[in-house]
Amino acid sequence: MLGLINDCTEQLVVSKFGLDAWHSIKAAAGCEVKDGGFVKHEPYPDSATVDIVVAAADALGVSVDDVLELFGRYFLEYTRANGYDNLLRCQGSTLRLWLSSLNALHDHLQSSLPAGSFPVFWCEDCDDTRGSILLHYYSTRGALLAQLVVGLVSEIALHYFEVEIAMERTATQDEDGAQCTTWRISAVDPSQQWRLTGNEADADSTAQKVVDKVMERRRKRRSSGGNTGD
Repeated sequence: MLGLINDCTEQLVVSKFGLDAWHSIKAAAGCEVKDGGFVKHEPYPDSATVDIVVAAADALGVSVDDVLELFGRYFLEYTRANGYDNLLRCQGSTLRLWLSSLNALHDHLQSSLPAGSFPVFWCEDCDDTRGSILLHYYSTRGALLAQLVVGLVSEIALHYFEVEIAMERTATQDEDGAQCTTWRISAVDPSQQWRLTGNEADADSTAQKVVDKVMERRRKRRSSGGNTGD
């Protein structure tokens, strides 16, 4: 992995848990790189990064998935602080468009960082749940960093589109024949579903369903002689 991943991990641990915690994690992972010594655009063995993540999970008393999700959320802050905020803001006007632009961004980065191995993303509308989207993720590393994606996408939705999302994993790369990892993404607040796709009719439809359900319940109470509570 590129050194910026390890550098981001170091900054995350130091900023959230302190320098002593980082030293303990490095020692457990057998990492001899000096503080602040990761070269961002140079490749490091995947195994070295995995060792750091596992050591961090042990030191902090959380699961590896928890560390990866925390890293994903922090990675947005890290990239913004390193001069990419304007570029990231221009990726798309909705979460779906933003995520659909990731491949172009990665292609651009690949030209200047040939040592990088970037994942592939693509989106489509979810036929089962109106207003939700399906995010597909393919990586040469399989689902190793899938939980990182959850943290990153959740933070992108919150920071750039002011919507809290739920990501339900429906497939995992290399399991049961799946060629990619897939999530169904929905707004936690159904009235904010339109922020995912830009289609306010989705929110209107959701709101209308709620109204229809309440009114139908009230009609049934009236017909049975019950008190509607209005």
